[in-house]
Amino acid sequence: ERPDPENAPSHYINGGYYIFSKDVFNFLPEQTKFMLEHDIFPKVAQANKLFGFKSDAQWFDTGTFERWDRVIKNWRKTDISGV
Repeated sequence: ERPDPENAPSHYINGGYYIFSKDVFNFLPEQTKFMLEHDIFPKVAQANKLFGFKSDAQWFDTGTFERWDRVIKNWRKTDISGV
């Protein structure tokens, strides 16, 4: 999933949340266990249906309920009224 730094095409990461249309089911492999990064994304990209959004916004790892809970409790709320 992650190339060596000298072979990386950019300095961006794949992180955040995924939003899928129902068409993604057309790309699911027959096996019951698979990895999005290895088994789904390449097929969707080859079909020219994979899109991303570059962002410099703050990001939190919420991959477990414990980390999700920690983010909720410790997230620094910023005042965006002046934006």
